[in-house]
Amino acid sequence: KGENVSAPYIPSDPGQTGGKILTGWKIPTGEVLTGSQIGGYRPMGNDTIVAQWAEYNVITFDYNGVTYNGKKEQTYHVAQGQALESNYAYMPNNPDSTEGKMFTGWKNESGNVITSNDIRNYVPTGSETLTAQWLEEYYTITFDYNGVTYDGADSYKGYAIPGKALTLYPYISSDTSQTEGKI
Repeated sequence: KGENVSAPYIPSDPGQTGGKILTGWKIPTGEVLTGSQIGGYRPMGNDTIVAQWAEYNVITFDYNGVTYNGKKEQTYHVAQGQALESNYAYMPNNPDSTEGKMFTGWKNESGNVITSNDIRNYVPTGSETLTAQWLEEYYTITFDYNGVTYDGADSYKGYAIPGKALTLYPYISSDTSQTEGKI
């Protein structure tokens, strides 16, 4: 009694689940647990946990001419009325990974740009395509470690959009064993 539950694997492809997607598991208290939450549920006896299903929207992330990780787009199925959460295409703010272009956000079909920070909370109103937005003009900022080697390098390359704060900058550990005794 009281051990964590191991939920069965349910495919995210609605073609394999009767045209619907899993949104969570309803436990005997009536609470619906989603994602990793179900793994933390500890039954106190025999229980029936009921799958919760929903209609879905098809969300396509169009990379807008850029190939990233061998793809030009990525598609997700998202329950109607729910935020994207982890169902989105990650795009780095590092132009070295995106054909020399700086990613600035995803434009929805209404013309609004959703930033990397806000994409997880975006709630689509229907099936749609979100299109990557790129800048080809940006600043390259070199962080010179001033004589210290950290993580095998003596400098770090960051980037900034003109008029905006840095988007990519180094993390330097405060552990002096990693910074040649300096902090």
